[in-house]
Amino acid sequence: MDGQDLQHWTQANKPPVERIVRLMIEITQAIGFAHQQALVHRDLKPGNILIDREGHAHVGDFGLPEEDDVEAAGADSGVPALAVAKVDDGKSSAASLSHPTH
Repeated sequence: MDGQDLQHWTQANKPPVERIVRLMIEITQAIGFAHQQALVHRDLKPGNILIDREGHAHVGDFGLPEEDDVEAAGADSGVPALAVAKVDDGKSSAASLSHPTH
């Protein structure tokens, strides 16, 4: 895909808040779709969100690991400062975009 990651795109374009909100909606819709497919992005960060030439957001680098890789990495793998809050009610698993507090 031709475009830039979110970090570089925001630095180069200095978008207004309204544009960032629209991108966040696209990102949350993409993550919601992935969750409906039973996929969890364990490393969501600006470098893994791509903005195409038309200005639309795409979530990339799911890096779908093998089962042995997940067990070896442990449940808390990923970038801690950008980790998502996870909820597991025993029936389904959901995540919310948030910044963890220490």
